[in-house]
Amino acid sequence: MKFRYFLGISALVALTLLLPFFFPVPLIGHLSEAVNRHILWEIRLPVILTALFAGGVLAGGGLSFQALFRNPLATPYTLGISSGAAFGAVVFIVFIHSGGGAAVPAFAFAGALCSALLVMSFAFRKRMVSAETILLAGVAVNFFFASIIMFSQYIAAQYEVFQITRWLLGGIGNAGFLSVLLTGLAFFGLLAALLLLSPGLDLSALGDDLAASRGLDVRRFKLVVITLVSAAVAATIAFTGPIGFVGIIVPHMVRLKLRTAVHRRLVPMVMAAGGLMLAICDTIGRTVLFPVTVPTGVVTALIGAPFFLWLLSRSRR
Repeated sequence: MKFRYFLGISALVALTLLLPFFFPVPLIGHLSEAVNRHILWEIRLPVILTALFAGGVLAGGGLSFQALFRNPLATPYTLGISSGAAFGAVVFIVFIHSGGGAAVPAFAFAGALCSALLVMSFAFRKRMVSAETILLAGVAVNFFFASIIMFSQYIAAQYEVFQITRWLLGGIGNAGFLSVLLTGLAFFGLLAALLLLSPGLDLSALGDDLAASRGLDVRRFKLVVITLVSAAVAATIAFTGPIGFVGIIVPHMVRLKLRTAVHRRLVPMVMAAGGLMLAICDTIGRTVLFPVTVPTGVVTALIGAPFFLWLLSRSRR
């Protein structure tokens, strides 16, 4: 069983790393070897690696929040991180306009952290913190930032509205060395942290009272998990934008296939599957209407939701 488990993870990672070679280079004519090498190593490989790391972080964040809040609809964006990141990006696009290529990700990262801090500062004031309180605080913060974003779009110029819309759709088109480095650090950091915290996630999924009776400091554990996941997701969507469905679909898909609730087994497979799904969706978006590129967030929504419904209809409960 362990051999099949690790074989499955290895197959997911190997398939993801092969995706840089699936790109319609012949459609644009005969290219020199130097140009092909440039496309492969400096364009496609950073994009695929960023997709692998970003998808893994989003899927891992969704898995941990679903266990922590005991809510099957929880996502990495439950605490309003996506709207906070969008708020940061909108502030830069509409009101600042100047800066290097990393300026928008930096503002998006700051906005995402600001959203997470607002939720935690409100929800963790009391000694006992219920999942419902955190979820409702996240919804309130999400609506607050969403209203500011809509107001900013209303007063923005037409080209700024276009930039905001493209960022909100989510994509990995501008991936480079910096995005690979930071999303990779977020991926491996979150993977190691969730593996260490997996026994606590198993207990949290059973309820706060039972977890506390087994010796788990529920309040501190929630604070640690939320902080780690929020930081990793913020670092990720700062480069990719708020790509949806990966964080909610992939954990359920893996649970249905593995038929286990043990997070030490779920975490590596979920993060590998999330990376593969996002990399495949990015490749589809770049090839299906070539030379037009469909945003990755659109592809994940179009493919992920119907596939998940099909998987649910075939699963035997």
